[in-house]
Amino acid sequence: MSYALDDLLLARLFPFHLVLDPQLRIVKRGPSLSKIDPSLEQQPQFSDRFRIQTPRIEPDFEALRARASNRARGHAAVAPAAPSRAPDPTHRRLIEAAGKSDVLYVLDHVTSGLSFRMQLLASDDPPRLLFVGSPLLTTRAQLDRYSLTLSDFAPFDCSLDYLLALRMKDSLIERTTRLTSELEVMNHDLQEQVEAGLAADQAKDLFLTTMSHEIRTPMNAITGLTSLLLRMEPVAARRHHLVTIETAANTLQALIDGILDFSKVESGSLDQNTEDFDLHEAVRQAVRLFAPVARKKTLELRLTIDERIPRAVRGDPALFNRVLSNLTHNAIKFTDAGWVEIAVTARSHTSQAVMVRVEITDTGIGIAAADRDRIFERFTQVNDVRSHGLGGSGLGLAISRKICEACGGRIDVESTPGKGSMFWFEFPLEMRSDVRGPAPPAAEPPPTPSVRDELEIQRPVLVVEDNTINRNMIVDMLEWLGVETQSAVDGEAALECTAHRDFGAILMDIQMPGMDGYETVRKIRLRGERNADTPIVGLSANAFPKDREAGIAAGMNDYLAKPITIDSLVKTLQRWHPPRSASANSEPRESSTTTTPLSSEARDLLAGSPLLETEDDSPLLEYLNDFLTLAPDTLTCIGQALERGSFDEVSRHAHNLKGSSLFLSLDTLTSSSEQLESAAQQRDAKEVTALLSRIQGEINEIARTLELSPPSFQNEDHVGAR
Repeated sequence: MSYALDDLLLARLFPFHLVLDPQLRIVKRGPSLSKIDPSLEQQPQFSDRFRIQTPRIEPDFEALRARASNRARGHAAVAPAAPSRAPDPTHRRLIEAAGKSDVLYVLDHVTSGLSFRMQLLASDDPPRLLFVGSPLLTTRAQLDRYSLTLSDFAPFDCSLDYLLALRMKDSLIERTTRLTSELEVMNHDLQEQVEAGLAADQAKDLFLTTMSHEIRTPMNAITGLTSLLLRMEPVAARRHHLVTIETAANTLQALIDGILDFSKVESGSLDQNTEDFDLHEAVRQAVRLFAPVARKKTLELRLTIDERIPRAVRGDPALFNRVLSNLTHNAIKFTDAGWVEIAVTARSHTSQAVMVRVEITDTGIGIAAADRDRIFERFTQVNDVRSHGLGGSGLGLAISRKICEACGGRIDVESTPGKGSMFWFEFPLEMRSDVRGPAPPAAEPPPTPSVRDELEIQRPVLVVEDNTINRNMIVDMLEWLGVETQSAVDGEAALECTAHRDFGAILMDIQMPGMDGYETVRKIRLRGERNADTPIVGLSANAFPKDREAGIAAGMNDYLAKPITIDSLVKTLQRWHPPRSASANSEPRESSTTTTPLSSEARDLLAGSPLLETEDDSPLLEYLNDFLTLAPDTLTCIGQALERGSFDEVSRHAHNLKGSSLFLSLDTLTSSSEQLESAAQQRDAKEVTALLSRIQGEINEIARTLELSPPSFQNEDHVGAR
């Protein structure tokens, strides 16, 4: 058959084609084949570039032309090609001829290794052979290697469908791989966030527990001894200082409780205690606490209270005072010159309730408008605060807002940078129904009523506490109250005591070496003998609800958080023992220790001790003698624990030593004990040994300064040496 072929049309319809002359030279080639083998432009021999794989015949021009002609016999002849301006008929006929030809050839390209599926056509004028087709099973890598695209394939060839499917498959694989990778990253990030959240919760719980325990332990001694000394009626000139100490200690405890309350507010479990109180006096008492701080900074501290506001109200004075104290503290803290004014008015007032408004205005550094909302967020300090070198936890304002909102009030601020701020809060209070008209102002607070007439326990109270100083302090309180006592240093001793004697109550420390308070109580209850029904009160520096719940679950009747005062001790014991009659009166316990005045050098050493405010130095010397007597045993236990490699035991003894020395205001020894505790936690045996030797020398120096008998140490030169 004879075909008149238009080169442009052929290249467009069959990008993969070969035109052979009678000598089987490649005289023309499709543009796509040129991409695979550019050397085809040099008209090489067909057999130099291709092999016929199917059918198995030798390349011969006449044989190939005859084969193509025989296969196409009976088909309508194709007319000469129309001009390129009207290619449609030739286009159609050429496609029809290729489609009707059932002569299928598979050619292997020698250089690239590609195989081509080809159909054979023949031309008579001039004599030519024409192979048209496409590569077989082309891969994506082969396409990229030779820069082939879909436009390099015949638009009607089935290979195009294969390539489209291949491209779609590759695209789906790439997309799936990308999405899988993104999902893995998201899962990893989510897991990290979950772990970070859990770690943050654990860190917060650990921080609150540690902070509460570490602060409450020394506070226990401060508030307990101060409340005891106040009731031992020291000289009037020094009573004022003791009142200030007790007020400051109670305020510090309130701040600690504030942090715990913040956690409670966030969980929706803030405790609100409604009671009657004098609003005017509550405000004045809070301001009196900050007066020394303001004077130290040469600030004028002003207070105005609208006298039309009722004095006798009902609400939660502790929460009201916490907000007032937080705002007053901040105002003084961020004011370097000028004044701080506290103004108390009423925004609304009825016969049943009053909405108290308190405004605290200062002439301090002020707050930028952009920071006013942020300052009420937890753990937040604005840049101006940090630039002034003023630290803080960033919880005070957040706690204040939470308290106000929980109580039904509001809090906000108005401020101008560089000119000062005015913080205000509104706090709802109930009117006392039993009071008619404003109460007369109190010139001085009434004297504290005696609590010795308010407690009666017929049988002795057992005090179980491993810390010697704290144990003696509680015993002193109870004996001053006229209550007989017995003490035990650990759980085993407590079990021995309760097995042979009936007690009116048991005060049980929670954290003790060996058998802790929980286990001791469980064993007392399970014995079913004497003291099985005795009221047991847990004592702990941890004041969290879970600690109280654990104590009750172990068999305790009540829970008393440190620091302990006489009032809190009496109030707790009264829940289990009725108050004695007013006629019964017990005289204060007289100290059996002869008064021995301290030297000036000894007073300098103990300058921070609140017991120096009394004229009688005997109680302080008694505690110091106890401390110096027990210190060698403590160091020996530490040395033995170090020999065994028990660093946890070393840390516990060091913590106990630190608490006792801190209570006695032995600052140097406190610092060394703290370093010893840290070295034990880091499991540094060499540092522990060095600190033990240093502490022994410090204790000897304390005894020399106080003119007391020096303690007797084992292994004087190598305490705890390995």
